[in-house]
Formats: sequence, structure tokens, C-alpha cells
Amino acid sequence: MESFKFKTAELTPFSAEQNGLRIYTQFERADSGFTVRLSVENTREEDVSPGELTLFARVRLHKKYERTYSECRDLLGEVGINDSSRERVSYGVLGYTDPLGTDAVLFGFDDLKDYFYKFVSTPAEDGFDIRISCDFQGAYLAKGEKAALSDLKVYFSQSVAGLLEEHAQNILKKMPLQRQVRNTFGAGWCSWYYYYGTEDKEDIFENMQELQNSEIARDMGFILIDDGWNQRENNVCVWGDWTAGYKFPEGMRAVSDKIHARGFKAGLWLAPFAVSRNSALTSTILIRLI
Repeated sequence: MESFKFKTAELTPFSAEQNGLRIYTQFERADSGFTVRLSVENTREEDVSPGELTLFARVRLHKKYERTYSECRDLLGEVGINDSSRERVSYGVLGYTDPLGTDAVLFGFDDLKDYFYKFVSTPAEDGFDIRISCDFQGAYLAKGEKAALSDLKVYFSQSVAGLLEEHAQNILKKMPLQRQVRNTFGAGWCSWYYYYGTEDKEDIFENMQELQNSEIARDMGFILIDDGWNQRENNVCVWGDWTAGYKFPEGMRAVSDKIHARGFKAGLWLAPFAVSRNSALTSTILIRLI
């Protein structure tokens, strides 16, 4: 099957079935990019779980970019813009940009409710080889069933940030319920998006004071302390031991009382089903975790 080319992107569909699965692709051009309509058909004489299915025979980006934008599948992977000189794995979306933010391209799936979509970007001589796959997460296709997958959108512009905003709006169009209720949620300040787990109590109180003195204070309802509050010495991660770490010696109740005294609601991030190997919880209930 012939390759589809648009600017520096080249996508080659499969010309034959893959283990009894036929992948259908339909390309639609636009001014600043293109959309790929995707579906998969089970041609076997039995039900089948596709597992992780590669969607294209070959995807090549014929240009070298110095930076790659990636998203992780869980809380432990790489997120954001990083050096593109080595292999990068991303979920749902994958972007490339130059250092000055004047040239960018973004690959993204806009309907994420049913399956995981994965990108593996590998540097090549004249650009990047990209493996794009769909993880069916154990779901089955019945004999003869044809299932529609998410559209793959590929955007070209100057700014990867602008492309991410455009892609987010496209995802929002397929989430009407979220659009209806989003204005009912309160607004506030979250420690993660600046400190990424390095914050201590002084950082919390300083930002709370700045927020209280700002013009948007009346619209801010909560102060959320995100991951890192339970870290031990040397910033050791101890998920599972949800008690205050060395950065909050007075305990989290004392911190929340001060937040409440300033008129905010206190929020505390935790992951009740995540347990680190080095946590005290692991050593006490290991048999239950297994």
C-alpha cells in the first residue's frame, strides 16, 4: 500500500492482515495537518484479544528536532519536553519542537476512553522512526467484528504548546459531559506544577500568602499539597506510608489548620493503591500485596 505524505510526515499502512486482524486507514488532509480514521476488523474464525496492536507498517518523520514532548502512562514516567537524541515512549500524544519554539509537530489521539495509544520515537538518520500502537487492555473482538479506534491527528505549527492546546480542545469536543460540568469545580493552587514534590511547609505558606494577596484570591477555594509531603530524608519516595515526612515536622494536621485559618480548604494528594518496596507497609503486609 502506498505511503501517505504530508510535509515532513510519512505514514505507511499495512498492506496485509496482521495475525488475522485487518487495519483500515483513511487519511483526511487539512491546511495545518491531517487526520487518520482508524478501525480494526477480526477476520479470524474465533474471538480474539488483539493485545498491543501496531497500527502502521512504518511511520517516519523526515526532520530532526532537538526536543521531544511526551506523556507517561502512570505517575512514574517522563512527562514534558526532553532531549530527543534517545528513544522516547509516550502515551496518547507525542510532540517534537526546535529549541526556540518556532517549529513543531504533534501526533495525538483524541478519544482515549476505550484503549491506550502508545508512541515509541527512535532517532533515525534523517529524522525519527515512530511506532504507533493500540493497547486493547484485554478487550476482545468477536469473530467478524469491526471496531472503530480513535482518530489520529497530526498537527504542524510553530509552538508545541499551541498544538497541545488545539489538541486538548479536540479531545474536549468528544467529552460533552465534561464540558457541561467543568465549571462546577472549585479552583485553587496545587504544589505539584511548580515544585514537583520538592515543596516544604515554608513553600506552602509563602504561596498561600501570595495567593491571598492577589487579585484572584476570591476565586481560589483550596490549597492542595501534592506528592512529596511524606518523603523521608534524602527525598526517598515511600508511597504506602502516608504520614508526614521530614519537610513537615509538625504533621499535616497543623499545616491544614493554618490553611483553614486563612480561609482556604486544605487538600492532600495520596495514592492509596500505590506502595513502594521500601515502605514500612510493604514489610508488614507483604503477603497481602502479593
